[in-house]
Amino acid sequence: MKILIVTKNWLGDVIFQTPAIEAIRAHDPDAEIVCLTPARCAPVLAAHPAVNRVIIFDERAEHRGWFSRLRFVFRLRREAFEKAFLFHRSKTRAFLLFLAGVKERIGFDTKGSWFLTQAIPEPKQRMHQADYFLEFLRQAGLPAPKKGVYHFYFSPREGGCAKALLAKYNLENFICFHLGANWEPKRWPAAYFAKLADGIFNRSQLPVVLTGSGKDAALAEEMNQEVRHAQVISLIGETKPGELAAIFKQAQFVVSGDSGPMHIASGVGAKVVALFGPTDPALTGPRGPGETILLQFVPEGYTVPWYGKDIPAEGWLSRIRPGEVLEAIEKRGWLPDHGAARLRDRPLKDPSEKSSPEKKSNAVLLVTLSNIGDVILTTPVITALNARFPNLRLTVVVGPRAKEILEGSRLIHRLIVYDKKAGLSEKFKFLRELRREGYDCVVDLKNSAIPFLVKTNKRSPVIRRFKEISLRRRHLEILKMMGLDTASKGLFDFFNESDEAGLVEKLKTRGIFGERGCGERGCGERGWILIAPVAASGLKAWRLSGFAEVIQRLLQERQEDILLVGSKRERLFMEPLAGLAPSRVYNLAGQTTLRELAALLSRCSLLLCNDSSPMHLGGELNVPVVAIFGPTDAEKFKREGSLFRVVREPVFCSPCDQPVCRFERQACLEDLSAEKVFRACKDLLDSTAAVHS
Repeated sequence: MKILIVTKNWLGDVIFQTPAIEAIRAHDPDAEIVCLTPARCAPVLAAHPAVNRVIIFDERAEHRGWFSRLRFVFRLRREAFEKAFLFHRSKTRAFLLFLAGVKERIGFDTKGSWFLTQAIPEPKQRMHQADYFLEFLRQAGLPAPKKGVYHFYFSPREGGCAKALLAKYNLENFICFHLGANWEPKRWPAAYFAKLADGIFNRSQLPVVLTGSGKDAALAEEMNQEVRHAQVISLIGETKPGELAAIFKQAQFVVSGDSGPMHIASGVGAKVVALFGPTDPALTGPRGPGETILLQFVPEGYTVPWYGKDIPAEGWLSRIRPGEVLEAIEKRGWLPDHGAARLRDRPLKDPSEKSSPEKKSNAVLLVTLSNIGDVILTTPVITALNARFPNLRLTVVVGPRAKEILEGSRLIHRLIVYDKKAGLSEKFKFLRELRREGYDCVVDLKNSAIPFLVKTNKRSPVIRRFKEISLRRRHLEILKMMGLDTASKGLFDFFNESDEAGLVEKLKTRGIFGERGCGERGCGERGWILIAPVAASGLKAWRLSGFAEVIQRLLQERQEDILLVGSKRERLFMEPLAGLAPSRVYNLAGQTTLRELAALLSRCSLLLCNDSSPMHLGGELNVPVVAIFGPTDAEKFKREGSLFRVVREPVFCSPCDQPVCRFERQACLEDLSAEKVFRACKDLLDSTAAVHS
């Protein structure tokens, strides 16, 4: 017997129908079972043992017109199907099967039921979709189990492809986040995924693998802008459904909203954290053999499933906090109690390169900029190069002022200091040092003559037509001009354990670190608010009295202590601010190295600053930053993401990017009120606390 099964159009729906397909197979074990389905759903059935073949029906393209559908009918007639089950309530499909001469046509009693030989009334009671199609079979006279449990199968080839992909990224112990869903209210906020990734990483050191189609790339980028500590590897757009299933099967667990991939994960037996909002898990929840944590929030006055346009103002899934999800995972014991190896402690591989134990190291020369803030903005290029080249030997040219921020980085093999004020003999020594080896690639962010003075196979272009406004993005754009990938795998290591130990010792000496703690992000119960009130140019610095007003308001309304940070020459300038409350405001200007400052920033609740190097450092560390801008252009220097807030006074002449104000008074900063700055600080502190709760 030849049996045709006409499926529905969405991946999740087809997965729900697989228990019914298995029941048909059990009833007719020798039958040839063929499924008629859209191309996007074919992978669900391609490796399923109950299905012999799949026929693609594409009503939006190949089979859109009636002439093409008529040709499709003749194809079905040649198949000579004896029986058809229509799980799709389509009058068009029922008519096509009628024209194709299928003898027995069983479907739902709908508008097209006159084309059926047996019309089954739809069940009146609410039930899960996997049970719904089993009930359909029982009404048609076939034996079927009461409860539907679906399984997802992938081929050995797909399993091999997934294994190779994981090997290329050195992934063994990992978790998966699926960010996307076919409807925006079903998506958990990207910032919440970022907070959960940080929480998981801090407890277990497990890296996070992002999955999804190419259209989810924007969500992945949004999440990466919020991540502070976690190691994140994006496989967005790199997997087909079968390969995705194999990856899910290897993951420690999968976190996802209500989506097709969530059901794929459940179907292969993976542990799944399922986050539900406007849809009803009693109808469409995970039903695979895998263990499930199910969390849902339904706003007061709403019922599920809810498909109306009047979405609640507070959202659906935004009310499920990352802390709640993390607590549920920990209670279930899904996080290993031993630290898995951190991804960043392994050599990063380029997925386009074939792995070979004998492959030589890739020598790359990077010429950075001179100022500290500018060099901080170039660190994404360093992480991108480490992600692009396997066994990278990276040589970095840096100026004397900024070398401290790069010293100690595990990503840099050799650091060469170039002082443009040095004498001729020193410059010859510098050139000899550069020419010690040949380079596979030279990336010059300064656009100097250096790339033409060394041996290399590839140089950054001299003529550059930038599309981006942001300087940070422009640095990465240079890599794109060279045909290099700009994807990164984690943050630049601005500090290490030694820097943290040095910081803690200094804080203990000042009585800051101790019984009172130093914040949930690092070592105790209370956090810190860091304030950097000075900038390299006085023209970029907001008035000291304004900072004093904000500090007084923060002390009144917040529990955090306040730490003033800056260089040694700025210490006396900050003393009046420290005098506002000596027991809660500490002047640390000149008392930390740049890398210790980075470690301090990573633990803070908030950084308030001018357009300055601490601002850039805080931005790259993904800490909450309120940045005060005056004459400079925030679009060039700000960090993207919800953790970075720009405060400025909208005057007609700003931004001007001029070294001297051409007016008698600098309105862009003088007219900026302390209330406006304080409000930005409070709003950001409240929003980050809400995400963490």
